[in-house]
Amino acid sequence: MEEQIKIIVVDDDANLLFATARILTSAGYEVETATGGIEGLEKIRARRPDLVLLDVVMPDLDGITVCRHIKSDPDLRNVYVILVSSMKTETAQQSNGLESGADGYIARPIDKRELLARVEAMIRIKRVQTALAESESRYRLLFSQMISGCALHEVICDANGVPIDYRFLDVNPAFERLTGLVREQAVGKKVLDILPDTERLWIERYGRVALTGAPDHFEGYSRSFDKYFEVLAYRIEKDKFAVTFTDVTERKQTEEKLKYAALHDPLTGLPNRRLFSDRLDQALKKARRDHEQVAILYLDLDAFKPVNDLYGHETGDRVLQEVALRIQDCIRAVDTVARIGGDEFVVLLEDIENREAARKVAQKITDAIHEPILVIDHVCRVGASIGVSLYPEDGDDPDSLLKIADQDMYEVKKGR
Repeated sequence: MEEQIKIIVVDDDANLLFATARILTSAGYEVETATGGIEGLEKIRARRPDLVLLDVVMPDLDGITVCRHIKSDPDLRNVYVILVSSMKTETAQQSNGLESGADGYIARPIDKRELLARVEAMIRIKRVQTALAESESRYRLLFSQMISGCALHEVICDANGVPIDYRFLDVNPAFERLTGLVREQAVGKKVLDILPDTERLWIERYGRVALTGAPDHFEGYSRSFDKYFEVLAYRIEKDKFAVTFTDVTERKQTEEKLKYAALHDPLTGLPNRRLFSDRLDQALKKARRDHEQVAILYLDLDAFKPVNDLYGHETGDRVLQEVALRIQDCIRAVDTVARIGGDEFVVLLEDIENREAARKVAQKITDAIHEPILVIDHVCRVGASIGVSLYPEDGDDPDSLLKIADQDMYEVKKGR
């Protein structure tokens, strides 16, 4: 059930006071009266009505002064005031009344329909503003208690309408917690003033949201915070947008670790067979397009089993790690070495000049591996047998090239 509207009528003329109160009471309002400004102000402070009708001219305390007292009291900020004048009302007089903070003005003699219409209009305005205040209060509560970071922004464009920056309008406590920036550091500032390393990507995406109204949901890395964020950005009005975000750095790091583990050998850190196959596919596509040659070196260690048997698997693992490093030292940054088995490695040489150039790299690797390997107190010696295949001379697909390089490696091993 809707609460009854409370009105206080203040007038030093008893007849006019009674007549006004009767009209309002018959319209369903809860009405109290006061016969002077001092009495009226006391009742207003005690009752805190929704609306006050104040006679302008009263002997003890005039209506304009009472109005100023009401509007300066924080406890009465929700009380609306309509001034009522018995004098002929000039524009200057009305202005004086409204400047005191009054919300409306009625001149006597008062017509019943006009009085009720003015009161009802004022009550409607009060209800709307009360609803807005309650909505704002709920919004502020939600804004402040959100787990996700939230920020309100205004996009900044150049003379051509291209987004070049954005300004912080407000941030919530979760924003402070997730970014380390306190509200006073951010609000009113441009992002490039306080975070000059902000990537262009963020400004472009947010600018598109603010200018087109199309929301955007994405994950991105922020160099300024060294974090990954999941972001929802949406326009709230022209040139303004809101952003809610959560820190997904831990998840992204876990995903990266899992991705790395799926593509790399855990012992040596080298690419595994899966990653090598992908790089070989890409290298062959490039070679076909650019008319280049690609070589594959298939490597198997010699005398590795005796090291394992004599010194144990821990020493054997250390030898494999050292072999991996020595192979990497013998090839270019554009080339790839992978471990595909126990003591088997493959090397991808891109844009190689010819077979002879590939064999020179193979010999360089063989010589490097043949050097003694010191593991704790043990001096280990292993060798390497390396087979070579060349694209396009030996084949034009990965399986054929690997097979021929493997066969060539066995021929080298048999010849030792």
